[in-house]
Amino acid sequence: MKINTVTILGANGSMGSQCAGIIAGFGNTKIYMVARDLIKAEDGINKAIDSIKSEVIKKQFIPKTYEEIKECISKSDWIFECTSEDLEIKQNLNNQIAQYKPKNSIVSTVSSGLSI
Repeated sequence: MKINTVTILGANGSMGSQCAGIIAGFGNTKIYMVARDLIKAEDGINKAIDSIKSEVIKKQFIPKTYEEIKECISKSDWIFECTSEDLEIKQNLNNQIAQYKPKNSIVSTVSSGLSI
């Protein structure tokens, strides 16, 4: 499977931004950087660029908010949930992911303290 589009949920956090930087560093993947507002999404983009020390990847990022989650998820090959370790937040997002994700998409999480 070729990954063309990725949605990072929680893009402005440490895990989300660093994972986005790594993903962007491997090619021409389009990455939706989803955060609570566009300023936070842009912050995540800047952190991702800083994490790999290269402005070259900037063109791959698209800042989005959770209000646009349906659009982002429905167009993605990989949905990567990187939000805080809060069960209620994760359950809500996972319900939305299940509702909007394409049939053959990959869904992953960085949860370490909660059972998925």
